[in-house]
Amino acid sequence: NPRHLRWATQVDNESDKLVDGTHNRGERHVKAKLSRDQVRAIRVDERRDGEIAAEHGVSVTLVRLVRAGKCWTWLD
Repeated sequence: NPRHLRWATQVDNESDKLVDGTHNRGERHVKAKLSRDQVRAIRVDERRDGEIAAEHGVSVTLVRLVRAGKCWTWLD
């Protein structure tokens, strides 16, 4: 649809996705394994990574990435 097209940089286009609600990050991503609530819970959970991973059905690596702030970085 031409009404949705404009000349812009990649940064502008990515910003537009956030404003328009057409982004696919977080739960909206087809490969997401966690919800926002689960990510927030993982960040404050003091148990071992393996225990948390088993509870949520994800890898220990994903738990470590969430805790280190290397994924879901945009989530407060």
